[in-house]
Amino acid sequence: MLKNKMKNGTFIAMCVVTVLFIVMPLFLQVSVIRNAIAWILSGLKYQEYKSAYLGLIGGLLGSWLAITGAIYTQRKFDREKEKKRAIEEKRAKEIDKENIKEICREMLWSEIYQNDYSLSCDNCNFIKAVIEKNSHYSYSAAIHRITIDNWRFVRNRVISMDLELAIKLMHLYKYYEFMTDFEGSGQDAFIKSQLDFGKYKEYYQDVVEYLEFPWAND
Repeated sequence: MLKNKMKNGTFIAMCVVTVLFIVMPLFLQVSVIRNAIAWILSGLKYQEYKSAYLGLIGGLLGSWLAITGAIYTQRKFDREKEKKRAIEEKRAKEIDKENIKEICREMLWSEIYQNDYSLSCDNCNFIKAVIEKNSHYSYSAAIHRITIDNWRFVRNRVISMDLELAIKLMHLYKYYEFMTDFEGSGQDAFIKSQLDFGKYKEYYQDVVEYLEFPWAND
């Protein structure tokens, strides 16, 4: 950014100097400026030297203006190209999000619905038992079916295409992953899982709303 500002400043400065050089005859009408220039050129004894010197100055100014102008134009082109690329990347990410959202909506809805039904059995009594560390209420994976096959299938795609959705799903599926083969009491689940079952419904609701499942507001 600093280099771009320096290049732009150099180009503008060269434009100003060139304009001043072009309108120099007007400034020569001012006696102070005319005398100063005459004093500078007085070091050159012959008119040919003075003409060559002025020609050299004009050539240098022209070269610098051409070089800085080319750099300025190239930088402007590069900025436009970068801006266009950024817009295209943003649009591509938006398309990826929509695509993976549709894939997850189609592939995970039945799995999430069934898993939540199994985990929330008996009016969420097992979840309450885990929160309360109740050793009398038990849960059996053989009776309450929980699967994560579809999640495993789409997981890598979700992570690469929509990280926000991936995080939401991972928050939810860490409960399902633990419960797929769990056998034991609420207290056992609390000790072994190290999960906060008090937040399960929050994570579940977050996912179903993000994926716009039809039962999201039930």
